[in-house]
Parts: sequence; C-alpha cells; structure tokens
Amino acid sequence: MTAAPVEDGSWPRAARACLAMPVYEWVLFIGVSIVTVLLTGFRTGLPGYIAIGVQSLFVVLIMYRLIGGALRLKRLMRDVRSAEGLCCTRCGYAVGRDPAEPRCPEWGEGFDPDEAVRAWKRMGPGWCRGF
Repeated sequence: MTAAPVEDGSWPRAARACLAMPVYEWVLFIGVSIVTVLLTGFRTGLPGYIAIGVQSLFVVLIMYRLIGGALRLKRLMRDVRSAEGLCCTRCGYAVGRDPAEPRCPEWGEGFDPDEAVRAWKRMGPGWCRGF
C-alpha cells in the first residue's frame, strides 16, 4: 500500500525509520569479539599492541553504538512529542489524526490514534512529556 498526500498536498514524513540494530552491526560485533578472543585467549603469536588495538576498537564500536542508539531514541521521542503522540508505535511514522480510516503508510495497518498516544505514554514518565 502506498502513502497518500495529506490535506495540504504534502506527503507524510517518517519521524524515524527503525530503532532495531541492523544485521551488519551484529555481524561486525560478533566478528570483532571472536577475533578478540582469538588474539588474547589463544595467543596467536601476534604482538601485544595488535591485541590491544583490536580490543580498543571493540570498545569504541560498542560505545559508538550505545551513544548513537541513545541519541536516536532521544530524537524519536522529540518527534513523538512534536506530533503529540500521534506516531505509529512500530516505525515512529508521524501519522496524525485523520477523521477517515487512519493508516500507517509504512506498514499499511489500521492506526488507532488514542491507543498510539496511550502506548507512547506507557514508555514512562519523562519520555513523552508535553502531550
């Protein structure tokens, strides 16, 4: 199902696409952790500075992912607040309150605006203040 323009003729904009960690990042983390175990646990004969470099890279990648995920979540919640909670709970798409049958253009599913607001508020105090 394709999205349709809203009343003013503009197309809806997604608040955020997805919060799930992409598969390539999981593969990268698993690969680096296996290499780290091989370099430090089994002593492959490589110099110590290479093992320390790989471990440092692993820590930097994890920190990058954690900080990046926290920033994405913060942006998502800012967008949800600006849309007054009328965002799809699966993808974060700013759907709005349509008097006809509201649907999420990304998923094509029916959208209950009141249930969406309640679901975003269930995230906990502090996340969705202001709507």
